[in-house]
Amino acid sequence: MELPACPEIVLAIPRELPPEQYADLIRDYCREFFVSKGMIADFAIHDKGNGNPHAHILLTMRAMDENGKWLPKSRKVYDLDENGERIRLPSGSWKSHKEDTVDWNDQKYGEIWRQGWAATANRYLEANGRPERLDLRSYERQGLDKIPTVHMGPAVSQMEKRGIQTNIGNLNRDIKAANSLMQSIRQMVRHLKGWIADLKEKKAALLEALQESKEPTLPELLGNIWICAGRNVQAGQAKASLQAALPISTRLWKLSAICGKRSCPLCRVWTLIWIPSAGRPFPSGQR
Repeated sequence: MELPACPEIVLAIPRELPPEQYADLIRDYCREFFVSKGMIADFAIHDKGNGNPHAHILLTMRAMDENGKWLPKSRKVYDLDENGERIRLPSGSWKSHKEDTVDWNDQKYGEIWRQGWAATANRYLEANGRPERLDLRSYERQGLDKIPTVHMGPAVSQMEKRGIQTNIGNLNRDIKAANSLMQSIRQMVRHLKGWIADLKEKKAALLEALQESKEPTLPELLGNIWICAGRNVQAGQAKASLQAALPISTRLWKLSAICGKRSCPLCRVWTLIWIPSAGRPFPSGQR
């Protein structure tokens, strides 16, 4: 799509659409984006059967009243000072400037009309069951890391079709080759990243398996022996304490032999602790 300084727009029509729908496509687009705003649109469709169907649209940049009379293209607007008063020039006239009565020639409409054309053409493509879609944004705005080709124009295109190589054609061929090479490199990098990630997972699983199956090292064996020795020392200290308390237990046993009642707290302690430890039976008939 081209938006030159003159009020003309050139649209490339998708080749995937049937030719009998070309006129309806252009008419719907003009009605929605130009005629509805008060503009007059005159279009012509060119299709020579060479795979380049396109349309030329001529637009009015001047408003028209309900009687078909052209309205002024601009109007005089007086400049005002900070107090809202008109400014008088030394010549005695008032300072003023011209403003367009319509903003149809504003550059902002270039983006609006481009996106509008893509939306209209995509509706027709979808209605015909075609998977292709128009996207008139640049590669950069689409987030694509690709080098754009250079527009060849009709003269260069005809020369290329006749087998005559041109500077622009050679440049575009180099750009396409560079894009293809970069795409191959990006695919290779993605494969390498996946391969490295898989290797890391296998390495972690292998290290975990080796950690579980390996024999203890000498420092680990010495550490285990030290822990067992500490436990034996604690057990020996507990046995010595038991032996030291044995004379007391003997006296307690004598006392329990005198009492021998299960309701006696002293007898209960003796039954639970010292009799099983010393290997002595509880007095007959007291259990």
